[in-house]
Amino acid sequence: KDCFLAYVTLLAQQLAKPEDILFVTFVPEQGDFLCHPLAVLEQQSNLLNVPHEFVIIDEANWEQGYFQALNYLQQKYQLRQFVTGEVFLDDHSQTPYWLKDILEKLDITLANPITPQPARYMLELLAQHQIIARTTGIKEQFFHPDFLGQPISWELLEHTNLTQLQNFGWYGENGEYHTLVTQYQNLIFSPVFPPTNATTQKGEVICLNLPSAFHQLISHQRTAFHPKKL
Repeated sequence: KDCFLAYVTLLAQQLAKPEDILFVTFVPEQGDFLCHPLAVLEQQSNLLNVPHEFVIIDEANWEQGYFQALNYLQQKYQLRQFVTGEVFLDDHSQTPYWLKDILEKLDITLANPITPQPARYMLELLAQHQIIARTTGIKEQFFHPDFLGQPISWELLEHTNLTQLQNFGWYGENGEYHTLVTQYQNLIFSPVFPPTNATTQKGEVICLNLPSAFHQLISHQRTAFHPKKL
């Protein structure tokens, strides 16, 4: 939801021309993301008519992998600015941000167009822009049986009593929960969601079990670029 909101914000505030935008998803060489299926991300870019690169990162040497991947993107697309959906509370929060250091080495500007606001306002922004982001994962310590598979909203957080928790980031900015944008205005990006009682656990996150249709790339392959081959 954060990256998608950043994209919509860029267009709404005329901070970028549609034809100058490239979606980038950094991926492992094998497998998929349980909470963010690549096939749905691909469908987003297809329906929005935005080019999309799925760039493989060497997980064994991820920092160097990101540096080489961004260098590749910079050379191929003359990349000048990297836009993220990260919500920084203030300028100082960017200082330890690992990606900022890598981008500075490549002389690429880091932009985060989402202005930090109270969580309730941020969630209402999604509705204002007609973005439907469904919950696909939540940390085990915060699990509630009614939470997964639902459109994220302040009302959902209230219904599941998550607004009462002091150590829970209501906007999910610290990975408390994960979402997947399934619809934007009249564009539908995903198949129908399954019953919310079907879950699996990966590490500390309980994920919604999404059917195989969510994980089948339509036409796009992972980029032929591989950081080990540079």
